[in-house]
Amino acid sequence: ASDEFRVEEAAVLRDKIAGINRMNESQLTVSTDDKDKDVVCLTKENNDVCIGLLHFKKGKLIDKKALFMNNTISDSDESIMEAFLTQYYSDFSVPKNIFVSHLPESPEETAEFLSEIKGSKVLINKPVRGDNVKLIEMAMKNATEAIANKKLLHKSKDNNEALEQFKHYLNLDSLPERIEAYDISNTAGSEIVASMV
Repeated sequence: ASDEFRVEEAAVLRDKIAGINRMNESQLTVSTDDKDKDVVCLTKENNDVCIGLLHFKKGKLIDKKALFMNNTISDSDESIMEAFLTQYYSDFSVPKNIFVSHLPESPEETAEFLSEIKGSKVLINKPVRGDNVKLIEMAMKNATEAIANKKLLHKSKDNNEALEQFKHYLNLDSLPERIEAYDISNTAGSEIVASMV
């Protein structure tokens, strides 16, 4: 199309190819294997301690969370990770493989405790290279964003200026209490996924 000077058509095709390439890159990051596993990272910023969690079922990312831990800022990263793993998996399903950014203070004892809950052997590893390191980085990015969002939320509670502007631009009678955004994506009419923020 470009060689024949069909410029608009060429631009559309170029954008489609770029979109497919981006989608393939992100799928490589998400679908590394067919295993059930969790990826758990820990990040600290000022007085916030946030755990980023990615939950994979048969190699597909099915859930991601950013969970804040209270009264732990002065604790070591290893003791925070151990406390999180033992508390979280006492209430939720334990995968066979758990990849962590920081090994627990007592990795063998923690793995043994989780193995007893699961009823079969649980492995806790801190990856040093490969796809699981990329997944740790993804979980870390989510946790860092959660801390930033928490700060914005606290800032907005102190200052409603943005909501006042929003109210003004949309000619609303009162400040909005809830704003929802929806996105529905699909791949050639299949693999439909919907989300609401």
